[in-house]
Order: sequence, then C-alpha cells, then structure tokens
Amino acid sequence: MSLSELITAEQAIMTLLNAPSSTGFVDVRSEGEWQEGHIEGFHNQPILNNEERHLVGTCYKQQGNEQATALGYQLTAAHKPERVADWAAQANNGQLIVCCWRGGARSRIACEWLGEQGIKTLRVQGGYKAMRGFLRERLLNDIPPLFVLSGETGTGKTLVLQRLNVPVIDLEKLAQHRGSAFGGTGSQPSQQTFENRLALEFLRHRHPVVVEDESRLIGRCEVPAPIKQAMYNAPVIVLTASIDERLQNTFEEYVAEPLRLGHGPEQLHKRLQMALNKIARRLGGLRHQQLTEALSNAFRDPENAESHRDWIVPLLRDYYDPQYHYAFSQHPRDIRFTGDAAAVQQFIEQQLFA
Repeated sequence: MSLSELITAEQAIMTLLNAPSSTGFVDVRSEGEWQEGHIEGFHNQPILNNEERHLVGTCYKQQGNEQATALGYQLTAAHKPERVADWAAQANNGQLIVCCWRGGARSRIACEWLGEQGIKTLRVQGGYKAMRGFLRERLLNDIPPLFVLSGETGTGKTLVLQRLNVPVIDLEKLAQHRGSAFGGTGSQPSQQTFENRLALEFLRHRHPVVVEDESRLIGRCEVPAPIKQAMYNAPVIVLTASIDERLQNTFEEYVAEPLRLGHGPEQLHKRLQMALNKIARRLGGLRHQQLTEALSNAFRDPENAESHRDWIVPLLRDYYDPQYHYAFSQHPRDIRFTGDAAAVQQFIEQQLFA
C-alpha cells in the first residue's frame, strides 16, 4: 500500500487553516523560489537548493528531461539522509503535506523517500502554483464585509486595532511595514507572500472584520485594487486625537520603541534622517532643512518626547495631515462615527458588533 496520496490545493489550504496540528507542512522548492512567494505554515526545506536547481534546469534545456532527472538524483544523493531527516522532523502524527512548484518530480521524489521511512505523505496536486491560484481567487472574490478604522497619522489606529475584542486584520503587520516613509520595520515580504497572508486572513474571517485605512502601498507591498475599492465602499470609523497625543504616539512608535529594542541613538537618528530624505522633494528644501535640524537637536535628549516636538509636530501638520485629507476627499466615504480612542472602541464593540 502506497504511503503517498494526492490532495487538492484547496484541501491543503483548508487543512492548514482548520487542522494545522494534524499534519506537518513542507515546501521542497529552492530557497530562491521560496523568497519569491510562499505560504506561511509551510516549512521551506529544499530537495534542490538554488545552485543545484540551476544546474538541473540548464541540463534540462540542453539534454532533456531524462538527463536532468538523473542529474537531480546525483546531486541530492549525498544529502538524501540529511534532507529526509529534516522533512521527517516536521511530520505530525506521522504525516506530511508536501509541495513543490507544480506538484511534479521534486515533491514526488520527496514523498517516495519519506515513504521509505514509513512516513505518510499528502502531495499537493499542482503544488505551490495551484495553492497560490486558489488563494488569489479567494483574495479577489471572497472579500469579507469590512469596517475601516481611519484617522490622521499618529492618532493611534494600530493601538486601537490591537485592543479591539472583535475580528481584525492588521494589514501593516502582514506587510511588515507601518505604512509611511518612516514605517519600515525590517525586511518586507514579497508581493506574493503578502497576498497569500491576506488571503489566509480572509479565509479565517468570513464575517465582518475591522481593518486600518491604508494607502495603496504599504511600503513596497500593494493592496490589491478590489480590496482597496472594498475599503473605499466600507463604513468608516474616524479616530481623533489631540496633537499632544499624536506627538506621544509617534514618538513611542518611531523613537522610544526602537530604543528599547536596542537600536542605538546614533543608528536610530541616521535611520530617521534617511526616511526624512526620502520625502525631501515633497517637503521642499527649506522645510527639509528645518526638520533635519530639529531632528538632530532632538537626539541631544532622545528619550524625551518633548525633545522631538519640533520635528514630529510640523511633519504631522504640514506633511501627513494634508496628504490624509486630500486622499480622504477623493472618494465618498460612509462615516459612521468619529471620536477618541475610548469612544471608538466602545462604538465598534457595542454597536457595530453588537
């Protein structure tokens, strides 16, 4: 009896969502393919690494499938025990769901090798490509009902989102970016991976969900047009805050938190200056120079929020606020409520989701 069976892309995704502890998940594509796009929950443990895959691909083009397959076996022979052991370590209940790019030779061979060790495998028919297609279809055509939390920069929208006791999707978390020139939080996912993450969230939330109002681009990740249109059409809750509250929120997010996480003041100053330089043309030469001087002065006492007032407040009022109000005015919005953080949280939890 074979220890390997075929499953559809949809079956693999729904198992990942609904019964993730019932099996392990392994993607045997190369690390380069993984970086281009992957599905979180799958572990990347290549049967052929980048270099080996390149050699096999070249052989296929020059000598055909039979010779390329033979070369693939030859290249992996020395590493077979180690790679099989790595895959087997991911198994749950003696079982693995395995994928490659299109559900072809790589995943089939991996499943054969795992079967030799007594491990049951479910091979994804059509591979990552089919799962990506399934998720892309759901992403564009099964958008759950949305409520949009909007407000000027620094009002604390993400903080409110995190406190809500209702379903939420944090787009900035999925994109690993806070959505402004200053919002980088490390390496961002590829567009494919961002969309896969979002599609999985949509599948988890078939009922109304709250999202933060975002621009089309969150760093380099683009919110797909149908989702952006759904956000424009959705009911909006507008969060307000005083300029002092916005100063404190912005200071906490972009200065205090990085300092607590171990970024040295000099390193952080340099990073903020680089972000400021990215918008220099939009600011204009004089305004950019004034903010550069204010930023430099702030780092004489970097842990004091008031030290940062002279660059944060003008940046909010003179740069981000006009951008926000212009963008907001370009599309008719259904504003259901406007208020501070406590009032907004109460309205969302007790009226929208009552």
